[in-house]
Amino acid sequence: MLPHLLLTLSLLTLPQPPALPSAFENLPQPSPSTNDATTLTSLKKNQPHTFPSITRQAPAFVLRNLRNTTLDLTGVTLVGNPIPGTPDTFTGVAILIEDCENLTLTGLTARGYQIAVLARNSPGLTITRCDFSNNYAPRLFSTPLTEDNRDWLSFHHNDDNQWLALGAAIYLDSCPYPTITWNRASGGQNGLLLSRTDNALVHSNTFHYLSGVGIGLYRSSFNAVMHNRLDYCVRGYSHGVYSRGQDSAALLVYEQSSNNLFAYNSATHSGDGFFLWAGQTTMDTGQGGCNDNLVYGNDFSHAPANGIQATFSRNYFLSNQIDDCDHGIWAGYSFDSLILANTLSANRVGIAIEHGQSNTILANHLASNTTAIRLWARPTQPPDWPYPTLRDTASRHHLLSGNTFAGNADLVLQRTTEVSLHGSVNLRPDAHSTFTRLPDPAPVPDLASWTPPHIPCAQNPFLTRTATRGRHTILI
Repeated sequence: MLPHLLLTLSLLTLPQPPALPSAFENLPQPSPSTNDATTLTSLKKNQPHTFPSITRQAPAFVLRNLRNTTLDLTGVTLVGNPIPGTPDTFTGVAILIEDCENLTLTGLTARGYQIAVLARNSPGLTITRCDFSNNYAPRLFSTPLTEDNRDWLSFHHNDDNQWLALGAAIYLDSCPYPTITWNRASGGQNGLLLSRTDNALVHSNTFHYLSGVGIGLYRSSFNAVMHNRLDYCVRGYSHGVYSRGQDSAALLVYEQSSNNLFAYNSATHSGDGFFLWAGQTTMDTGQGGCNDNLVYGNDFSHAPANGIQATFSRNYFLSNQIDDCDHGIWAGYSFDSLILANTLSANRVGIAIEHGQSNTILANHLASNTTAIRLWARPTQPPDWPYPTLRDTASRHHLLSGNTFAGNADLVLQRTTEVSLHGSVNLRPDAHSTFTRLPDPAPVPDLASWTPPHIPCAQNPFLTRTATRGRHTILI
């Protein structure tokens, strides 16, 4: 019996759902500050107010050094650029928040800006029940007949806040313990972007019909992202013509973002439903990654590219629905990861792992995928790429057990060794692969022990099964 069969799932280090943000009992009491809070709260409600912001360095309003303060802006609408139909020309920031503590912003509507709310160095920030729709979105060059490579997105670098140029409804930089709930954004490029922001509670938001990313994380860990509606965050698709997604995603997790919880989100009809990449640090050093994230109970169906794409990292994917994608789960170079109790149907490939090691694939249901599971390695690695010179990248040492198949049960092995499997599967190994059939199934953990608690009174974000759905409904 292979050594990893002796390691039960109880030995896995599970990501714990982050605690709810504290009440910040020890924060100082409100103090005087020179800022625009008074001006904002005095604006007339239920009518738009035009306040242009030409650059991010000259925001329309600034909130600075506020502590334990609530700004109820229900009914207030800020407009940066009043000309509709020109989102690629929108500039500046509606509200810049800096060096605040325990500030609550509620009820605001802001449109026509590159970024609606930009916050820096502000712990305990709460943004709730705001509408930041119709902000910046670039003009796309692809047409229904021809894909244009200029439309491909790149979120690979943000140590110098390069993401700011991509626009967002909400952008948080170094704002620990934020609470982002019940906000809306559509008709722009990006919804919520978190950079160097930990211990966030992000739930019941609707960031959908965007051309980039619904929620994105960069160097952000121990966050809970739950019950959000993130459908149709997509570009790079023309039904029956091209289907690449151009790195758009409902959920994007980059560069050493670890120990996060992603649960009960609807992330359908997006370029990728869930897109995780370890980061350039890992590519250059072979160390780290976006590790120990728990991805539970989400719907990642109808992605032009991948329902889940997770690479160069160790993570846990449980009880997700993934239908009608090019790849259901693409987990290239993943290691020590768990794929448990997911439902994958009508994908070109159900589960694909390139150059992975010691991954466990248990109790998934795979139906009507062209290929059910594919594990493989390329003959050689690119010579100018540091990562494979720093780590073992052989495809080896996987466990498959308890999976059920309908319509197609092909398991393709190419240059993959030490595979242990149990169950009825049409095995297609090449001459370079080795495997062992187990006489008894591997133990399957109690799924209830992994189940994150639902947040009381959170929204149900999921599309109904009778709703119009499918990749043919994506119109760009």
